[in-house]
Amino acid sequence: MIGRKPIGLRVKIIAAFLAASVVPYCIMTLLIALDHPDIARELLFFLGLLVLAVIFLGSFLSESITLPLRSFIDTINKRRSGDYSARVQIRSSDELGELGANFNQMADELLEYNASLQRKVSERTQEVAQAKAKDEAILASIAEGVIVVDKDGKLVFLNTAALEMLKPADDSLQGKKYQDLFTIENEDGERIPLSERPFNQVLKKGGVFITPVTDKIPFFYVRGDGSRFPASITASPVILHGKNAGAVEIFRDITKERAIDRAKSEFISLASHQLRTPFTASKWYAEMLLANDAGKLNRKQREYLEIVHSSNVRLGATINALLNISQLELGRFVIKTSEVDFCRFLEKE
Repeated sequence: MIGRKPIGLRVKIIAAFLAASVVPYCIMTLLIALDHPDIARELLFFLGLLVLAVIFLGSFLSESITLPLRSFIDTINKRRSGDYSARVQIRSSDELGELGANFNQMADELLEYNASLQRKVSERTQEVAQAKAKDEAILASIAEGVIVVDKDGKLVFLNTAALEMLKPADDSLQGKKYQDLFTIENEDGERIPLSERPFNQVLKKGGVFITPVTDKIPFFYVRGDGSRFPASITASPVILHGKNAGAVEIFRDITKERAIDRAKSEFISLASHQLRTPFTASKWYAEMLLANDAGKLNRKQREYLEIVHSSNVRLGATINALLNISQLELGRFVIKTSEVDFCRFLEKE
């Protein structure tokens, strides 16, 4: 029935013991009392003693069963609550005592196994943490800037060199969109469209992106203070279990390289101009001598002058080539490409 307290095991045992032991004697006593009324009082007295003895014996036997079971239940509840040191308190040498001893032995083994497992987990956790710290230290010590984003373009990692070069105005960078944090412009100061930025190209198309070698610097990173610097960028996808999990970009400031390259081009241009003056003079004088302006030459003199003149022509071609290259690198004139019939070009040659 609902709301009724369940009958305990102890009460059930006593009731069963009484039913099995006393009821037959009660029936027999009633039958004898009906046939011999003169001894009915003595029979009832002995029957009462028997009932008391049976109740006492049943109570003792029930305690020997229910108390160990209660110890099992209490121990299981304690262990379920997190007290793994709880043990069954049974000191008897019967089957219940043996069961309790085996239960305690199993609990000790489980506790030892759990402690061993925790030690292994702790050691493995320390190894993973050390490996992660080592990887982060390696990435942080790289002189070039390293930026890592996830597949959605959110910032995951930024090393020290990248922070020093970009000098972001926002201190809280993790988890924010890369394109919202950093601006990239071209040489003319125009913002690079998102579709043309290295990270977006790698995330959308896959493959490796490398800054193309052109006359103009294609990418300029804008710092947090508004200044900017030319950058050489390499970006590649992060592949995890065969899927694109993000991208990593490595970039470096090429301001010094650009200045050195420009100085080199200017030096070549200046040297080429300076070489043209003595070259032109020696060429003219050689042509004048070959034209007999200083008198008629013998065969041996003409032969030597022709060698000097041809060497001058080759030197002039070399000087002109150096001058053209320097002009190209300095951006003073641009090569215009057009389609050419290669077969006709070879025929003319």
